[in-house]
Amino acid sequence: VDACHSLIEQEKKRTAGFMIMMPWDWQQIAQICCIRNPFQIINMETEDFKDFKQLYCSVTSPFIFRKTDDSGNNFGISKIVHLQVEAENYGTLYYKTSFDEKEFTTSNSIQSGRRATFPEEIPNLRNDANAISTKKCKHLQTFLKWVPKQFHDFYKNLKYSSECGVNDDDE
Repeated sequence: VDACHSLIEQEKKRTAGFMIMMPWDWQQIAQICCIRNPFQIINMETEDFKDFKQLYCSVTSPFIFRKTDDSGNNFGISKIVHLQVEAENYGTLYYKTSFDEKEFTTSNSIQSGRRATFPEEIPNLRNDANAISTKKCKHLQTFLKWVPKQFHDFYKNLKYSSECGVNDDDE
């Protein structure tokens, strides 16, 4: 992951005349930084993020969250860099914790002895974009004097909330 970020940063330095004003601009830099083996950039919208909690958290849930994978190793979802599921092997998570790994590790999450009942549809995780902290939003507004006017609406319309985490203000 660090090597990927390094390539993107190098491309940003190489194209110093190209100003980064919005997240979309970072996508463009990432797409052009590796000509021989380009990054696959997938633009994700709010509705692309699903809330899978109902598959794990109720008495009738078809799946159970396991703390170990099929080999008995600790299963830490936060360490996963590549997660894959297959329709024909539902309940099995295929994952890698490093981009260098050749093979996937598996974790079976089907509850044994239960008849699985699946929901018709997986709900969206949220209906609106994630809010940033009020402090961060105000901070971004102070930079508008250096931002071209065509980008002002993007920054003025950012969703913010005083209920965001304290750690958000440190970034």
